[in-house]
Amino acid sequence: RQMCIRDRSSSITLVATDHTILCDCQLNNISVNLPTAVGIDGQIFVIKKVDSTGNFVTIFPSGAETIDAASLHIINTTNESIHVQAYNGNWFII
Repeated sequence: RQMCIRDRSSSITLVATDHTILCDCQLNNISVNLPTAVGIDGQIFVIKKVDSTGNFVTIFPSGAETIDAASLHIINTTNESIHVQAYNGNWFII
């Protein structure tokens, strides 16, 4: 199955058909909102910062969910990326 890849220069809320998000923060910081991890065990998203500015990407889980037990994750380095996977109602960096 092909995986969806999208460029973003503004904030986004991910949906089940998303997979890879290339974040271009040249104009501003970008928020990436993850969907609830409940009921989608195994779902993976790849989020990458592709610009060289000092702006950053902030990734937020849904509601009280976490990303590796944290309330958010920040990407602030050029070409840095993370893979997050849903499991048991939370998100894990893999």
